[in-house]
Parts: sequence; structure tokens; C-alpha cells
Amino acid sequence: MAPSKSIDEEAMDASPRGTGRDAEDTVPPPPPLPSRAVDWATALDDDFEEKAPPTKGFGAPPIEPSPTWLSVEDGSIAFPGFPPESSEGADAPNAATKRDDVEKLRKMLRGTAAALAVFVVLSLSLGVALGVVSARGDDAAVSPATIAPADVHAASTADESSMDPELTPLVADTVPAQLQLAASPTSSPSARATGRPTTKPSPGPTGQPSASPATAAPSDPFYFGDLSILDEDLGIEVSAGLSVKLIAQTGERVAYATGEESDEDFHEAMDAAGIIPLEDGGYVYVSNSEVWDGDGGVYGLYFSEDGNVTEYKTLLEGTSGNCGGGLSPWKTWISCEEDDGGQCWQIDPDPASPNHYNPLATNLGGEDGGTYESTAVDNRNPERPVFYVTEDLDDGALRRVVVNGSGWDALHTDAVETSYLRILDETNFEWTDDEKDARKSAEDYFPNAEGISFHEEEGRVYFMSKETKRLLVLDLESMTYEYETTGFKFYGDGSFNDQPDQGLFFGPRYRHMFFTEDGGSSPGVYARLGSTGAYYTVFQGLSSEYDGDETSGIALSPDGTRLYAAFQEAGRLFEITRDDGLPFE
Repeated sequence: MAPSKSIDEEAMDASPRGTGRDAEDTVPPPPPLPSRAVDWATALDDDFEEKAPPTKGFGAPPIEPSPTWLSVEDGSIAFPGFPPESSEGADAPNAATKRDDVEKLRKMLRGTAAALAVFVVLSLSLGVALGVVSARGDDAAVSPATIAPADVHAASTADESSMDPELTPLVADTVPAQLQLAASPTSSPSARATGRPTTKPSPGPTGQPSASPATAAPSDPFYFGDLSILDEDLGIEVSAGLSVKLIAQTGERVAYATGEESDEDFHEAMDAAGIIPLEDGGYVYVSNSEVWDGDGGVYGLYFSEDGNVTEYKTLLEGTSGNCGGGLSPWKTWISCEEDDGGQCWQIDPDPASPNHYNPLATNLGGEDGGTYESTAVDNRNPERPVFYVTEDLDDGALRRVVVNGSGWDALHTDAVETSYLRILDETNFEWTDDEKDARKSAEDYFPNAEGISFHEEEGRVYFMSKETKRLLVLDLESMTYEYETTGFKFYGDGSFNDQPDQGLFFGPRYRHMFFTEDGGSSPGVYARLGSTGAYYTVFQGLSSEYDGDETSGIALSPDGTRLYAAFQEAGRLFEITRDDGLPFE
């Protein structure tokens, strides 16, 4: 059965301009802001330039006031330039003429008042509109009607008004003030990158960071996508409000905070990575090496609690094509071999653990193994955790493995239940024991599955199909699914046109899903905001040395303040921080 089309693809087919939206779609995003504030006084002067001044109404020469200004005496009213209207009526000299003049003036003033009222209303409306677009920190900055919903083929959509705001980003958080919807993202880097931001920077934090930034949400909204920072030394464009530094380079010794350096060179072909906290308050960045012919493996870059590098060493060697992987609920790393007959290996990077020097192949890959990519786990029932494993083949089936118990040993027993994903139609799916049918389903709907992540609050599995550039979402409760084209709803600078690779949620709020990109002239790292489906650029390669490269190794420090990412072929590992010092999630 041929794969169905998502709403975004159908819209793209139907749209004469290729914008992905038809006439019946929701209200489009707001237009781009001007590059500078509009001088409305100058604009109005331009409108009236070289015109004779009006003789009455708005803009007429002022009338000389009389000594009495809108006074009331004996029931009469005086207007500027006229004596009070007499209560004696016809007995007053030239009364009829005066009354005619007063009536004309009344009409003129009414017209002037109406014009002024219209002008005030328009000015206030314009001020409110500009305030709404520019209020980056206001939760009411963008109304739900302003943002089109995610272009997703949805079997069921939750009512966002009923969602817990601590778990689901507000719709108001969806579009940063200075960003606009890119109808057709370009593959070339931003042409306006400069050494300094060219747009108004985001406001600074409103107060001191909380004493526990690892669990507290940022006090101000933060948005990616304004690539106004150019780092010429690293050859990358970075979103405004971020700073980047190089912490390791393939083929070179790793520098420690003490001034010493590692005994071995930093590994080649960095791929998937994860962060595991340690008992002493520090943490380890666990990184795969996608090298073949038995030269692959897993390596650990160790950090102190304050983020300084303290050690680098080998954790697993003698494997091939260690591509993706994932974290276990018991703080170990699972590394998957993307090789014929490959396995998924469990590594414990904690030096205090009895399994630290004993990495083992797990029961996730089965007896025959496979060309495995990544793993994710549903641990809502800790005694029966469910692991999901992707396979990077045209017919790579998505495996569902239920294990008994928790901890290291749970992945090294034969007591497992294995089933496979089978898509039934445009809405529904099931788990089947028939691997052959499951592979046919994969070939039709999600060839070359890559990164995978589990969203605990939603009870949903998110995974990528690299070949079709799709993000598929499985609702485990309703047994329905939806999908979208990665990068379809793209805001701001940059582009996400090439193959999606890894995709991970971080933090307790699942605010962003972060993506890496394989291929293209400017591969980058991207963030998808909440359930809205809006994509933004975190950073992307600008130098020609990154042409055709692959970004990889995204991971977030335990306190949420340091985001790590790498270029695989160029062999560079970056640490990215917010300039305001607040956590990303």
C-alpha cells in the first residue's frame, strides 16, 4: 500500500504558490516586521507633502480663540472665534447670520472630532499590533488565531486549552517577535550574518536565576532562529542570544581545566551522544564513534559540576558503525551498531559502578542482530520498561521490546517480548509478531528510520524517517499515528531541507525537540517547539568545510544550561550556552 500524504504534503500539492496552505486554512502568521521602527510623523508628513493646507477639518489653520472658550452663560455656548450664542434669538443683531455661522462651525468641529477619533483609534490599533508582535516575553504575545496549527496528519488532536502549561508550551511561545514564516526556506546561509546582532536583542532576565536552574523553567521566553551571530573562527552562524565554544577536536588531545590533557586523541566520526549525571555532581558526555571494521566504539568526556572538562577515555571498543543509541532509565548508555548483524551494547560510564569495565551486548537486537540506529524507552511501568529500536534500512522494522525488571541485568536476560510496528491505514497502527509484514510496512511508510524519542507526558513515540524526511508520532493509548514533514513550518533564518537524523527531547517540560541534519551545504541543529510543529535554527555551518557534513551528538547538561553538538566529518564538538545564563529547558 502506498504511503498516505500528510496534511502538509496535500496542502503543498494544492497550493498554487507552493506555500503549503490553501484558502480555507487558518489565519497566516503575521507579516515580517520592518527593519527599523516606522517614524509615523514623517510618514504622515510625506502623505501631505506638496498639498495646499485644508481650509477646514483635520489639518486646517487654527482659529483665533475668543476670550470665552466653550463657556456656558445664561444657556448660551461660545465657540472659538465667535461671541456667545444669545438666548434672545431673533432680537440679537444679525442673529440668523450668526446662527448659520455657528452651525457651520459645529459641523466643522464634529467632522474634526470624528477625524481625530478615527486617527486615535487607528494609532492605538497600530500600537497594539506592533506591541503584540514585539512583546517577546508576554505570554499573550500571539493569539492562537495568529499561528496556524502544525501541519500534521492527525488522528486525534488534544485541546491545547486543557493542557498543563508547565508540560506543554503556550501557543504564545510559538513565534518569536522578529521572525517570519519562510514560505520556501533557502539552503544557503543567512546573507545578513554579522559579527554582532542586527536586530533588537532579546530582553535580559527579569531577575536573578533561581537557586535550582536545573528544575526551574526560564523566567523569560527564549527563541531560536535569528542567525545574526557569525563565528568566523568556527565557520558557523549562531542564533542570537547564544555563545559557542569548541571543547574537542578529532585527532587532537583534549585539554583539561587543570591545564593537563588527555592521554589519547579525541575520537573520529562522532555520532549519537548522551549525558549521564554522576554521584559527585559531575557528568559524562557519552559519544559514539561511527567507524567501521571493528574500529568503532564509545568514548566518555567527563565534566565537573560546573562544566569543566576533567577526563577523556574509551568506554567500548572493537565494534563497528556505532551510530545511534539512547539512555536507559538506570543511567547507562545503549550504543547501536549500524552494521550487518550489529547489536545494541550497554555501557555504564560511572567509574564507581561494578559494570563500568564490562560493556555487554543487550537483548534488544535479538540473536541475529540488525542494522540498528537508535533506542528510546517508555519507563512508566519501571518493572516492565518498553524499549523501541529503529533500524536504518529501506525495510528497517521498528522493534518494540518489553523487558522484565529494571537495572543492568534487565537487558541481559532472555525474558523479553518482541513485536514490530505495522501501519494499518492513514490513521491506525498495531504491534505484530510478523516481522515480514512489519518490514513491508516500514518500506511503505517509514524507510530508513533514524532517531527516536519517547514523550512521557503525552505517552507518544516520536521517530524520524530519513528517506521521506518525516517525523512520525505514535499515540500509544489510542493506537493512532500522525506525521509531518520535518522543517515544513519553518520560522526565521536558515533551512532544514536535508535528511533529519537524531531527534531528542530534553528536560522535564519537553519544550523543544532538537534535531540534527545529515547532508546539505549548511547542515545545522534545529529545534521544534512543543506541539505546534514550528521549527527554528539553533546554529548551522557556514564554512564550505561543512558542505555535505552531518551534525550529531546533541545532548544537554543535567542543569540544562549547556547544549552539546558536533560536526561529524569536521570532528568538532561544541558547547552552546545562553548569554543570559538560563537553562534551555
